[in-house]
Amino acid sequence: DPPDLRIFSEVQSCNIRAGGHCGNYKFSNTCVLDSLLVALHICYCTYGPIRDLFRSDRRMNVLMAFLNAGQYDKAKAYWLINVNLILNEWRFDMNGLVDVWSEVKDHLPMFEELVYAQYYFDEDRSSPAFSIFEELHQKTLRIFQEFGDVKLLGLSYRDPHLVLIHVDGRLDSELPHFIDAYGRTYNLQSVLFSKMTEEVNHMVCCNKVLDRWILYDDNPEKSSFSDFNIQHADFKNEYAIHLAVYVKSDEENYGYVNDEVPFGVPEDGGSVLGARPYFEDIYVEGMYSHRQRNSCTNSCTQKESTDRNKTWWVGLTL
Repeated sequence: DPPDLRIFSEVQSCNIRAGGHCGNYKFSNTCVLDSLLVALHICYCTYGPIRDLFRSDRRMNVLMAFLNAGQYDKAKAYWLINVNLILNEWRFDMNGLVDVWSEVKDHLPMFEELVYAQYYFDEDRSSPAFSIFEELHQKTLRIFQEFGDVKLLGLSYRDPHLVLIHVDGRLDSELPHFIDAYGRTYNLQSVLFSKMTEEVNHMVCCNKVLDRWILYDDNPEKSSFSDFNIQHADFKNEYAIHLAVYVKSDEENYGYVNDEVPFGVPEDGGSVLGARPYFEDIYVEGMYSHRQRNSCTNSCTQKESTDRNKTWWVGLTL
């Protein structure tokens, strides 16, 4: 198929629906996580540099492999377990019925190993001082800081390819569709927003796919994807923006990603961009964690005890 058709095929195949279950875990209130996973997966499938960026990170590499394989519930479990480990606290209680009610900020720790610079809207009204990051901050970070908390992600601090802006409802107007940052152009790729008119906040996201904006909604009673007119969206009275994703624009970087090696591991056993050809078995004892490197096995997600003060064992494989 032509590359453009392949991109649409990849997008439509990412049919993540609300809830789900994995082993003994049963998920609820997953709209924030679902929207975030879809937005990231579309970036991964569409942009070569984003694919390389995610492959360079151990957690994101495994996550994308689950999504590529259509193992969406395992992707959710893997994400939530890792957020708990990064925070070293039980933000999401992995105890049978897992309530994933959350805000965007609860999930941002997953990107910490990919962040080279960041700006906090509420805490720092003036630009924070950097040493090695000073040039990057002056030329790129400051451009985005008026919209919210900014995270620049990239393989090099001199060349960030992905920008995450935690807007969190602080913007009541449409975001610019592109931003010029001293010779670099960043295009608006995804927007996570909730509808103000609903009694219960429900997160959805719109994503740019080629020249179309596509709305994603994990509500099983609705179509997963539908066309969205972002030009006429009322972000002041109807929608509240929570997260904006910008991608660096390079003609040679855009196009369908043929991910024939989903784990970044060639047949010769070597690694691509530092990706590791194994999953981790994750042991959590009380509020502390110990990670043990282990080869992929055919085990399913299991749970030795429902008591979070005892040892948990989780093995997630395709």
